[in-house]
Amino acid sequence: MSEFQNEPVANFSEAAQRQRFAGALEQVHRVFGQELPCLLGGQAVTTGQWLESVNPAHPDQLIGRVAKGTHAEVDRALHMAVKAQARWAKTPVEDRVALLRAAAARLRKQREWFAALEVFEVGKPWREADADVVEAIDHIEYYSLQMLEVARGKSIGQRPGEANQYRYIPRGVCVVIAPWNFPIGILTGMASAALAAGNVVLVQPAEQSPVIAYHLTRLLPEAGLPS
Repeated sequence: MSEFQNEPVANFSEAAQRQRFAGALEQVHRVFGQELPCLLGGQAVTTGQWLESVNPAHPDQLIGRVAKGTHAEVDRALHMAVKAQARWAKTPVEDRVALLRAAAARLRKQREWFAALEVFEVGKPWREADADVVEAIDHIEYYSLQMLEVARGKSIGQRPGEANQYRYIPRGVCVVIAPWNFPIGILTGMASAALAAGNVVLVQPAEQSPVIAYHLTRLLPEAGLPS
């Protein structure tokens, strides 16, 4: 991983690409209408309160019902994150980067599926939905590459009898409050930067795009990242 390379965007002028994406649009319907829990440290939690996510172009089409977190869930999530922070911060940089790159590879394989979901949940055109998923992949790869560079540290002014160097260290638990207009790209960018740097992340998606965030958050531990 010597040089960052942007993920190429889809070329929808090709018939084969259009057919693949049309297939993804059909396939993603299988997850519509599900009741999705809060995810706290890998545990599924329902509160009895639900947020309904609908297709903005067809508001009668339910994309999913997502559990709302109350103050109790927020407090529990923060407590779990604080406990996990020391362990994640001590995970070697190379291991953190390997796990993030595994997540990027997994997202790359499911790229069309996530873009199709974005078409329905936030009303993105095909090209823009694909570009947002591409941006998410790019963010993970870019921050992973940068973290390897940063982790080496830098030698600073030396004096006789001293060997001076500065290094970056994890800062602690981070909170990502993502917008709806780039529901995968920005959420993944903020979260992957914090994770690469050794910080535990709490994610609160935009209320317009919680289904996308749920499936993205599920993808990370599937790739090996700690829940």
